[in-house]
Amino acid sequence: MVNIMHLISIDKLKETDIDELPGVYTFYYTPTIQPYDLYKEDDAKGADALISLIDKKFIKTYLGKQSETSIKLGYEQRLRGELRIENKSVREKKFSNRIEQYDFFASELFQSYKAREAFKRVMSEIGPMFSSPIYVGVSHNLRERVFQHRDSYYEALDLKKRNIEITSKDFGTKAAFIGKGSEISVGVNYISSNDHDISKSNAYMLSILVEWVIQQQTKPILGEI
Repeated sequence: MVNIMHLISIDKLKETDIDELPGVYTFYYTPTIQPYDLYKEDDAKGADALISLIDKKFIKTYLGKQSETSIKLGYEQRLRGELRIENKSVREKKFSNRIEQYDFFASELFQSYKAREAFKRVMSEIGPMFSSPIYVGVSHNLRERVFQHRDSYYEALDLKKRNIEITSKDFGTKAAFIGKGSEISVGVNYISSNDHDISKSNAYMLSILVEWVIQQQTKPILGEI
């Protein structure tokens, strides 16, 4: 089996897209910018709107990520607590490049409609390639597990529309508060005994280990570290 990971948005996901095999899976969030967000005829409004959208959809999503941590101060001394990741607003950020001697704010760059349009195009082209996954998981049956997440996502969306309290805290439910189905994509990597010439139990244990390593590397915002 050729094991190349292809990403599929959950609004287009079909059962035949994923096999019933063990392995790891990952979800990505790729925010979209609509043409009307750019305000072609009003540069001042367009710059302000795009900056607000970047903060809301591209940066704010990653705020509030917490992980338990401990700091060793010395012999039998240790501080324990939560580490919170915070990001600066693009509105406040002053960009600079010492080599080319650039010094500017996003509000200045985005006074140009073509610059706003170019940002939209670049972000849609690079997609998840330059971003961290929002969730990483492992399963002995990838098709079954991924569709459990997808179904809980749409169930949560339905409850939101009907203003019904949502008590579930699984990944699909959390993802419903992040983005649209077209903005959330999933990819899988099969780790089967046949492909690697190992036992089925070792294949699944390998999947569990690989999932943990990826989590340590990427710190997914909706996953446990």
